[in-house]
Amino acid sequence: MLNKLADQIKKGMMQAVKTIIIFILITNILSCSSKYYNGTLSGSIVDAKNNNSIDQVTLLLKHKDSLLYKDHYVSGKISDAKGKFSINYKGDINDYALYIAKLGYFPQTLKNLSSIDYPLEIKLDQDTTIHVDFVPAKFL
Repeated sequence: MLNKLADQIKKGMMQAVKTIIIFILITNILSCSSKYYNGTLSGSIVDAKNNNSIDQVTLLLKHKDSLLYKDHYVSGKISDAKGKFSINYKGDINDYALYIAKLGYFPQTLKNLSSIDYPLEIKLDQDTTIHVDFVPAKFL
């Protein structure tokens, strides 16, 4: 009789432990899903002076921790013929920064992506500086 009672108590305890473990797992999954999700950054690139769309602009989505390193990016796109772009990301948008560059324009880095209105309209200023990196000896 005592053995039967002990077995029933053991089964009840095991059922209670299973229920608690399932509850903890579901709670953790739900709390993570509200913070981390899939998202899309979208918008357009225009010239700051005349508001014309700019095509072929490089856009790199980077982790904020890797801003010092040029090659550490998560995702990248090039704007289309109308200056439009769309970049998918995973996780919290606050962990990312968007680097924007085009030859002939000053590059930009947008760091506070959660506080920006969407869709983005990024205005690039023209860089009229002449950059001389290498001059062949015959021209000196």
